[in-house]
Amino acid sequence: MPTQAVPLNMTNLVPSTNQNVYRYTFPGSAYFRDASLSVKSISIFYSWQNINSTYGNNTLSIIFPTGATTATLSITIPNGTYSVSDLNSYLQSQMIANNYYLIDSTGNYVYYIELVENSVRYTIQLNEFSVPTSLPAGWTNPGWTLPTTAYTPQFVVPSTTIQTLLGFAAGTYPAAQQTSTYSTISTTTPQFNPVSAIMVGCNLINNLLSNPRTIIDTFTQGTTAVGSTITSIDYEYPWFPIVDGNYSSIDITFYDQNFNNLQIVDPNLNIFLLIKTP
Repeated sequence: MPTQAVPLNMTNLVPSTNQNVYRYTFPGSAYFRDASLSVKSISIFYSWQNINSTYGNNTLSIIFPTGATTATLSITIPNGTYSVSDLNSYLQSQMIANNYYLIDSTGNYVYYIELVENSVRYTIQLNEFSVPTSLPAGWTNPGWTLPTTAYTPQFVVPSTTIQTLLGFAAGTYPAAQQTSTYSTISTTTPQFNPVSAIMVGCNLINNLLSNPRTIIDTFTQGTTAVGSTITSIDYEYPWFPIVDGNYSSIDITFYDQNFNNLQIVDPNLNIFLLIKTP
């Protein structure tokens, strides 16, 4: 049976918010009968984000002690691909912007709340430290009204999907103000990458053993770093029967493991399909 190759790249991108659909248009209408299709290879940049407003996981807040009361800093995290360290750095930038930090005698910025990886426990660890009631000798206060009692800040996790990302249930940590150092770890495994697998669909296929029935391939990012290329190569091609009929184009669509549209930031990729005809 003759086999024909169909390559797709960025020029085949169908403009959309998600940038996850690629269309190869046949020079004329193509009729398939008893034909089948397989994926030879896919090369795609790891560019989907783990924090995004469409996921509903981009907001949280921190309660800071100030004077005899408290002030709540509401934080909206810009869409992006974050590590725990990246997220902690962004939180620190918001503390700087709102003067919730001090500068020690050697010029170092001192923060009173942090998120760090706990690799031993495979969790995220939240550390909070009591804010002094008076400025230590040689230190600088950029504008914080220091508390009358040395309380720690409080970390507020909203009832959104950021719970899954961080591994913390919705709530305030600690629930009440503390006068000594407070530390806790996430109670469930943080899912800092909401995409655990990439599913590939094709409009020509009706795969009775999958749901949805258009799925022709799946792969993971494995150990690929953000911004690097993921290459999926099938050395033993699984052939999927093409539904008999006339077609003007082939659509290739990328989904996450839950069949949500994959939100691709960098759409520069290469797809190599094989079509086998009688």
